[in-house]
Amino acid sequence: MSRRATMGQSVTVDDRPNPLRLCETLRGLKDCWHELNLELTRTSGKMSRGNVEGKVPLDLDVLDAKMGIDGLALTYCQVLLDETAWRPGSTDTPDLLEALAMRIGHFTANPDPLVAWDFSEDVDAVARKSWPVARPVGLAWIDLDIKCSEPECAGKMRVRINRDEPLDDHSLALWRPIAVCSKDGGHQVDAKLLARPIARTVVAC
Repeated sequence: MSRRATMGQSVTVDDRPNPLRLCETLRGLKDCWHELNLELTRTSGKMSRGNVEGKVPLDLDVLDAKMGIDGLALTYCQVLLDETAWRPGSTDTPDLLEALAMRIGHFTANPDPLVAWDFSEDVDAVARKSWPVARPVGLAWIDLDIKCSEPECAGKMRVRINRDEPLDDHSLALWRPIAVCSKDGGHQVDAKLLARPIARTVVAC
């Protein structure tokens, strides 16, 4: 337990974390997980245009942040498995996070308030670590009005840019020089091939 009674004081039943805020944090971590996972797909997917194939070096910070969310979901869903009748319909991390949000009272209303605080602190610690990796300051995902390069895919390409740097047709301040499909992260294109469409889209934002 991370919270302990000190100086003769104890945590009271009323002194508990806000369950609504924790639900929002957990559901926000679902979005965070998807962004991290999309970033990681670049290291396993192939760029699919002009017969260009390649892999991007694995970003260990992104992997570590994603594993932190995975670990949080697995740890507390195991608690639900052990202590309730809940059974997972899916073992995907976003679904497990949603299960925790839906059953937040099992932790925040626990007879032992220390359980509630340990849960809250673990969730907040993972969120603090993960979001700066998923969305670094000044960087943003930009959705492009460009169809996926795979003919059968209904997705559109998106790219990450640095809003703090000047953009033009010849020198795009891209954080990752790969455009990724919104539907399938494995569909990727060298962003240099999309320079003019990207520049027009960013200027319009």
